[in-house]
Amino acid sequence: MPTLSFPPGQAMGTLGWLGSDTGTAPVLATGVVTVPDGAEITLDVRVIESVRKTAAQDRAIHGTLSIQRQLPDGSVESQVREDPDDSWEITGGSQAADLSFLRHLPADAKTAMT
Repeated sequence: MPTLSFPPGQAMGTLGWLGSDTGTAPVLATGVVTVPDGAEITLDVRVIESVRKTAAQDRAIHGTLSIQRQLPDGSVESQVREDPDDSWEITGGSQAADLSFLRHLPADAKTAMT
């Protein structure tokens, strides 16, 4: 499996790929991170100061999920559910992120930056 290297000792953001958001802790961009073969990786750059798990009942904001499906007979079935899952709170710093570590990532790994 391929690895990505980031500055050790400081989380430079969070990484994501299809299947990485399974209710587990966020994948932090720090040190050496192993990623799946052939996966398209996203990097949300921000200097992270702390990460903590928050229980669903303790969150200030509660989400709902609305699902609409069109049935074969043309009618629409609707469903609304509360988001019962625990989540993660990430606190970022106000200092600017040093992006020089991007030079050390494989050239073919970088497809777009915005």
